[in-house]
Amino acid sequence: MNEELQAVNNELQANVDELSHTNNDMKNLLDSTDIVTLFLDNALLCVRRFTAQTSKITQLISSDVGRPITNIASALLYPQLAEDAREVLRTLVKQLLTFARKTEPSWQAVSINQIIEELMKLFAETFPKTIEVKTKMEMVPFILGDAGQLHQVLLNLCVNARDAMPNGGLLTIQTDTMAGNAVRLLLPQASNLEYTRIKISDTGTGMSEATIKRIFDPFFTTKEF
Repeated sequence: MNEELQAVNNELQANVDELSHTNNDMKNLLDSTDIVTLFLDNALLCVRRFTAQTSKITQLISSDVGRPITNIASALLYPQLAEDAREVLRTLVKQLLTFARKTEPSWQAVSINQIIEELMKLFAETFPKTIEVKTKMEMVPFILGDAGQLHQVLLNLCVNARDAMPNGGLLTIQTDTMAGNAVRLLLPQASNLEYTRIKISDTGTGMSEATIKRIFDPFFTTKEF
């Protein structure tokens, strides 16, 4: 009996640990992107709470908590909020499940240029006017990838670029193709004849050597909260 109770206790503790890790992943994910966070109810009708950064795109005040989002739509500087909120929630849940190894990435044909165009709409609403964002996109083929993860990677890179230019600057996003022979000089295992390339550059402060060594660490951030 003691052994059975111990086994049950171990299983419960494992579940608690997994839930704690998932909660930490959610917090780190939101913190690392440094994006506006607005919490809505399950039906996406009522405001539950919101972060201070929400003031960048809305005119919400404390008394708006509990009110339907549709009742205060006129105060929104970002009219596509409800639609985009659904997509962000789907993406966050999907990424957390992937990190917890409960789901596999959704491989499908993805248009990189379309993802960048969607991000440009977001940047137009949220980036400071002192930062100019330019795109130079060639007609590149669709690639096989997970649209949600690609969207998050590009968003993180651009937000980091924004934060590296506190006094303003230029952020440039480019797409083109690269011959397989050229890619193989860097990655010998590359076997395709052609690859799609994304280049993101900014006129910011750059990264220290210590930061460069950790750029591939999950959830690593230099931001202070």
